[in-house]
Amino acid sequence: MRMHVAIVGLLGGYLIFCGCTQKLPPQQESNSTQTDVRSIGPTLVKLYPDETIAGQAFNRQANGSSALAAATLNAKNNTAIIFDGQRLETVFGGESLLTAVVPPALYAKPGKHEVFLQTDSRKSNVLFFKVR
Repeated sequence: MRMHVAIVGLLGGYLIFCGCTQKLPPQQESNSTQTDVRSIGPTLVKLYPDETIAGQAFNRQANGSSALAAATLNAKNNTAIIFDGQRLETVFGGESLLTAVVPPALYAKPGKHEVFLQTDSRKSNVLFFKVR
């Protein structure tokens, strides 16, 4: 697999970088015989990364913080990443990509953490971020 790196936004004066080891899924075009997926709300496809070791930073940013990237469908500029009930300051990289800085306290101890997207009152499916 090839590593894909993208600059996906600016958060608190820092560039947010995403390194993915696979391509994000392509958007499908809708037609009259298919449901328009944009009317369904946000969908969480994959987390990058989807795990880390307790206390170990991931997708390390210039300031040392950790960034989570999310492959998405139907994200909007007001869609937020929710990590264990905490709304993260989210950078919109387009309908198919969001990023957010994850506070160290959220990955300090081993466990399984629930992650989903929220756009207004619509919530996405849930994926899990594992801390070993």
